[in-house]
Amino acid sequence: GSVSQYGRDKFELQGAFDTAGELVIRPGLVLGTGGLFGNLRRFIARSVVVPLAGGGHQHVQTVHVDDLAQAVVVAAAAGLDGVVTIAEPDPVEFRQLLSETAHLMRRRVLFLPVPYIALTAILRASATIGLRLPVSPDNLLGLRGLQPTDVRADLERLGVPIRDYRASLRDLILRPADGSAT
Repeated sequence: GSVSQYGRDKFELQGAFDTAGELVIRPGLVLGTGGLFGNLRRFIARSVVVPLAGGGHQHVQTVHVDDLAQAVVVAAAAGLDGVVTIAEPDPVEFRQLLSETAHLMRRRVLFLPVPYIALTAILRASATIGLRLPVSPDNLLGLRGLQPTDVRADLERLGVPIRDYRASLRDLILRPADGSAT
């Protein structure tokens, strides 16, 4: 089972729906302007030092928010059921994802490896005094427990192309503010 509250809640909901033969979407780390990635991007934009839990060696599988939305529409229209994981097939280290983000933003940051226990204590103390940081202790637990998943069969079932993290980042960071194509 998952160690984060978010993960436990997702698992519980997945079990409730899966037994009913419903469609359950399990997205990878969603890359968009909001959510966890949006928070991390804003942090990189204003920081010189970016702490990396456990050195940032966690493997994540990402999905561009637009690709996720398209995949959900296709899955629902096709009447798919069961658990469908939507993410890029090849995992990337979290450190590489953030490094590429900083590079595309033209930000020079120092990535500082921090042990999980120290970062958890910092996040808890920050929450206690009302300081909002880009990640919560629960986000950190979820990141620590990530395991790469073979999504190829699900993506084949959907027939929807999913961008890799580099293409997603280029679209999100280099796209003009008005949303027009580059």
